[in-house]
Amino acid sequence: AEAITVQRAIDLFRHDYNVSEDTLRRLVIKHRLHNQTMPGAPWRISAPGLAMALAGDDDALARLRQDDREHPDVTRYFKRLGIPRP
Repeated sequence: AEAITVQRAIDLFRHDYNVSEDTLRRLVIKHRLHNQTMPGAPWRISAPGLAMALAGDDDALARLRQDDREHPDVTRYFKRLGIPRP
């Protein structure tokens, strides 16, 4: 439920952060927020992770990477994006 496409990420965050597709892709790569099921497949981007990176919330991003999804710093991003808690 938290994985989104590049286009969905642009649609979701464009108004709040005014980012271009190139900037978004660079940010996703920099923070390792995507995966692919196979080479050439569409990117699957972590929506909460991208929101944390765009907000500059490195602490929440570190907790998400450690799979600490119960911490309030992490759960607030899931809530804000309307993603059910895992």
